[in-house]
Formats: sequence, structure tokens, C-alpha cells
Amino acid sequence: YLNEAEIQKIIDKDFSYDYELNVAKQNFLIGLFTGLRISDFLKLDTSNISDGNFTIKTTKTKAKVVIPIHPQVEKIINDNFGCLPQKISSSEFNKQIKIICQLCEIDNLVYGKVFDKKLKRKKVSYYKKYLLISSHVCRRSFATNFSGVEKEVLNSVLGWSKTSKMHAHYNKKSQVEYAAIMKSQWKQQ
Repeated sequence: YLNEAEIQKIIDKDFSYDYELNVAKQNFLIGLFTGLRISDFLKLDTSNISDGNFTIKTTKTKAKVVIPIHPQVEKIINDNFGCLPQKISSSEFNKQIKIICQLCEIDNLVYGKVFDKKLKRKKVSYYKKYLLISSHVCRRSFATNFSGVEKEVLNSVLGWSKTSKMHAHYNKKSQVEYAAIMKSQWKQQ
């Protein structure tokens, strides 16, 4: 998942010099701030917007979800003259977001799987984080970064059932990150 600081790097990086990267960045941010699967956030259009929310019936589970429009997504819509950015294919999206994360220096070593063309299978090792980025990082990041909201709220926005155990599955914060959160809260007291 991408933490809030990494997402801020993406927000701050100017890609106006490259149309394709800029479109991918805008779609990436929409994915990161809606928590939708790629099959859903790439099909959003202005007909899904009402009263400051996205309303959509998800492709995979057919769940109807209502997601508030994040101020960053509102900025993207305003920058596109009231429209959402151009759509791209999921394979192109996955290629572009790796480049975006590399250019944003999201390159700390992370344990994961990358497809090895010689072995013709995934190889488990430590890789620079941008190599492990795919479209599902949007949903994982949303669920992790907003895990502090009430479970009922997260269940509703992500289309999970009331009894879902998905919080535990999607929350990717490490023990070190939780310790830093606790330190931060102590300093505020």
C-alpha cells in the first residue's frame, strides 16, 4: 500500500510535461481516494456524481456504493473542466503507475513478488516498492489509510458486508507504523 506521505509525493509531482503520465496520475489519485477496484474507477463518469458523492454499482460484487468525493478528486474534476480524466486500459494504467512511483522516488525496499521472465513465474524477494505497484494498491491504500474511521463507514464505502473481516485483510500498516502513530498521539497530549 501507499502511505499518506507517498500519496502526497504523487500529488505534488508535476506531470504536465507528459500527457499520458498526467492522465495516469489523475486516474491513480481517483483510485487512491475512492478505494474502488480498477474495473470500477476507470468507468466512472459525471453521471456517477450526485450531491458531492460518487454512486456506483460495483462490477465484481454488484454492490451499490456511495463514496464522498475527496477534495483531491474534486480538484482533478475542476482541472478537467468538470469532467473526469480520459480513461486508459488497465494494463497501460499498471505500467504508468510504476513509472509515476519511480519518478516520485517511492523506492524503499519491500518484500514481494515480481514476475521473472526467464523463470516464467513470480519470484519472491526484496524489490524497490515501485516495482510492486499495481492497480490494487489503490484499494489497499484506501482501506489502510482510512482504517481509523468506523468499521461500518469503511464497510459501506468499500462495499463490504457488515460482518466482513476485510479490515484485517486490507490493513497493511506495520508494527513500526503503529508505534509511530502512538508516539505522535502521545506528543499531542
